[in-house]
Amino acid sequence: MEKFNETINALCAVFDRKVSKELVKAYQFALRNFDEDQLVAAGAELMNGQYFPKPYDFIQLISPDAPPTKDCADAAWSRIKDWAFCGGEIPNQTEFRAMRGVCDKYMIMNADERELKSYGFSFRSAYLVNVEREKNAETRERIEGGGEMRRLL
Repeated sequence: MEKFNETINALCAVFDRKVSKELVKAYQFALRNFDEDQLVAAGAELMNGQYFPKPYDFIQLISPDAPPTKDCADAAWSRIKDWAFCGGEIPNQTEFRAMRGVCDKYMIMNADERELKSYGFSFRSAYLVNVEREKNAETRERIEGGGEMRRLL
């Protein structure tokens, strides 16, 4: 796993993160089921991203059909809060749909810590449901051949 360790070090340098033994061990453990060459290639691709990648980002590049995880939902909630409080990057369609079902920007901005925690919990659940719904819609479109239904008998 030496090449993968070098990849993690490079990612930390690119995203100005401190490298620690714990970080490297955590990534190695989370991604232990993948080949080192796959991980190195995914790491090279992730260097072009906007944020320091989570293990799930590696998994999505290597195995795009993997189901979303709590890490993915946590990152989406962080982006929503950043957008609401700091005017950060506008949420993508999936994030926005999940937020709209729970609260709005002004509710987040005016929430106390307890309310924010509650919104975050509800958002994460809604986000994971929306991701699955979108995957199912894409699959259905591929199966139906662009909406054309054909009889088999």
